[in-house]
Parts: sequence; C-alpha cells; structure tokens
Amino acid sequence: MKKHKIAFALLNLIILYMCLTNITVITEEKITDYSFYNPRGTVYQFSDIEKIETGFKGSTLKFFKRHQGDFYYTISFDNKKVDLYQSVSEYEDTYYELELLDEILMDKGIPKDSSTDNIQYNDLAKRYVNRFERIIKNKKQR
Repeated sequence: MKKHKIAFALLNLIILYMCLTNITVITEEKITDYSFYNPRGTVYQFSDIEKIETGFKGSTLKFFKRHQGDFYYTISFDNKKVDLYQSVSEYEDTYYELELLDEILMDKGIPKDSSTDNIQYNDLAKRYVNRFERIIKNKKQR
C-alpha cells in the first residue's frame, strides 16, 4: 500500500511540473518558450515568427461546443505554435497586452491569417469582443 502512495505522489508531482513548466514569456526583446521537455526554454526573436493566426474557435461537433467562440491568438515558428490567449500581464485591462503585441508584430510586417467567423458565439463583455475585432482587423503590412 505504501508503494502505491509513493507512486501516486510521484505521478502527481510530475503532472504538476508538466503543467507549471509549459509557459511562454514575452519581453520587448525576445520570446522564450519553456516546456516539460525543455526547462531551460527555447529563445525566439520576433523575426523568427513565421505567421500569426487569430480568430474565434468554431465547432460543428456537439462535444466541442463548449469552446465555440473562444478567441485565439497563435504565433507560429519553425516547428512550434504558441497560443497567447491565456496571458498574464501588468495591465489591469484584460487582453490589452494582446492588442499591444499585435500592433508591434504588425509593424514588423509579420503575416497574419485572421477571421471574424464564429464571433457570434463569444459571450465575453462587448468591450473585449470589440478588442478582439480590432486585433483581427489590424493587418498593417510593410
């Protein structure tokens, strides 16, 4: 019985470690992606971003309707995609950091695929939906 408790505790620690180490940190100079398999992180420059995809999730399957209308903001590198929707920042106004980041990335001429499809399923406050729309429609290219 004691072996099972130790194994259970160890498994829980591993799962907790995996959850806590899957983090992406964005600063003014770089993007660092930490993961379970790479605890030191992979450093990317903004110039390494190949494209941005943003919009609202949609689903025709009943099982996935729970996430229908959720906003997504995904940046793609060589072999890696990072979703920045769930972010933590110094700004009190939620999602403002995504709007600022999008301005910076668009000024750098990074290609963006975006769509307002499924916007009607987003049930957040109108001010956030408006912010998401501004992000989606911002396509300044050099």
